[in-house]
Amino acid sequence: MTAIANKIDNYPKSEVAVINLIKVRQELHQIPELAFQEFKTQEYILNKLMSYPGLQIHRFAPTGLLVEYTGSQDKYELFRADMDALPITENTGCDFSSIHPGKMHACGHDIHITILLGLIDQVMQHKPRCNLLFLFQPAEEGCSGAEAVLADLVWQKYEIENAYALHVSPDLPVGTISSRAGNFFAATAEYDVTIEGVSSHIATPEKGRNALQAGIEVYQSVQQLPHIVKSDEHFLCDFGILTAGSVRNAIPAHCLLSGTIRAADRKRIAALKESFKAICQAVSAAYDVKIDTEFLAEYQEVYNSAELLENLKTAAAQTNVNYRQAEMTMAGEDFGFIAARWKGLLFWLGASDKKSYPLHSDRFLPAEEAIEIGVKLFYQLILNKLGT
Repeated sequence: MTAIANKIDNYPKSEVAVINLIKVRQELHQIPELAFQEFKTQEYILNKLMSYPGLQIHRFAPTGLLVEYTGSQDKYELFRADMDALPITENTGCDFSSIHPGKMHACGHDIHITILLGLIDQVMQHKPRCNLLFLFQPAEEGCSGAEAVLADLVWQKYEIENAYALHVSPDLPVGTISSRAGNFFAATAEYDVTIEGVSSHIATPEKGRNALQAGIEVYQSVQQLPHIVKSDEHFLCDFGILTAGSVRNAIPAHCLLSGTIRAADRKRIAALKESFKAICQAVSAAYDVKIDTEFLAEYQEVYNSAELLENLKTAAAQTNVNYRQAEMTMAGEDFGFIAARWKGLLFWLGASDKKSYPLHSDRFLPAEEAIEIGVKLFYQLILNKLGT
């Protein structure tokens, strides 16, 4: 056995948390809140942190929290959990369903928060000789909360070496994790296309300028982008919303399309945005309508450190967790901003229940057994850092 292994073996191992993490998760699940509105969630976290004297807490406006644990003169390791929920009416039928109408933790962020609280509990039990930061980050769902949090000057206080995050996966069984080195989650850009035409009676279409017809042309033209833009890299450009009109016998004067672009990196996103704007300009001229294209939140791709991936594999083997190599996903995650600032790693945490509804489904309910595994993996990463 090597000296490093001896050092790790002699250090306190992760144990079952003193706090009831299942109860914590269920209570959090009942109070989902949307981006930058996570006030009850923040209050809940703060109440739990009161049990651990000695932690330093910094608040980000309006709802974020950074928790500091200092046990040495070394650089800091950062662990992040997102906090926000989605505007979805829950249909899980569980005993701890959302009490906030039209809002739901349909992406598992309640699990992520619980795991980070469980990790803090482990750290405060064993008091490792290291420096740690725990980030409870608001507004991951389309509002770029990570980018907003990183703009705070508090980060100038810390020398951060590595940053870690996880995301529950309904596609992996409990006890399995998955990740990859390099680009893992896609770069994304959200957009709205607003079309203004002229309404007329449907019996006299020549007197109007049909915004809906123009919107359909934009939609169909965008579907041809893979044939127009020659690229060896996979990308997506599509819509989730198309609305127009309010009367069945009138040509619509207004049309709105909302969608997203996703690609391997932001350089490719920039090129696709130009192609997208060219399509809108051509449709505007062809249909004699005004088209306004507004690009909203944009996410950095998540680039995983190869070194940190090896750290994760080692920790997984030590905690009897199965590791699977992942493919790049077209999902977006604003942890990409964190991984661009410091060496970072994001991984999937298996949380499949028997029904396995997908992320963002109104029936998505990840298995609670994944919580303890997430805590143990994070804590093992800390132990291994102490052994290097």
